[in-house]
Amino acid sequence: MTGPVRREDYELRFYPSHADAVEHGTGLAEERVGENAKLTESTATWTVGVRDARECHGLLMQTAHAATCLEAKYYDYMILGNLILLCPGDAIDVARENCDLLIDQLN
Repeated sequence: MTGPVRREDYELRFYPSHADAVEHGTGLAEERVGENAKLTESTATWTVGVRDARECHGLLMQTAHAATCLEAKYYDYMILGNLILLCPGDAIDVARENCDLLIDQLN
């Protein structure tokens, strides 16, 4: 990949420690990623940024109901020290590759 990674495509969550990230963040991350992601304020435990975690697919400009905006933007996550990184992509392998690319650019 060349050029910068688009930072708005990633969600980063910081915790006081790695143990806190694992204990308190794993469940919240798991409900935000993949096909079964909880992407509405009525279903998500952590509602901060829930709208940003969705992508729209379909005919956006045609009618109000032509597109669905309940597709998950993130399909995987990584825990790196005290950080949880939500990885964008439309499949788990794409999401992992995107996070790997970001991590490579940070190193």
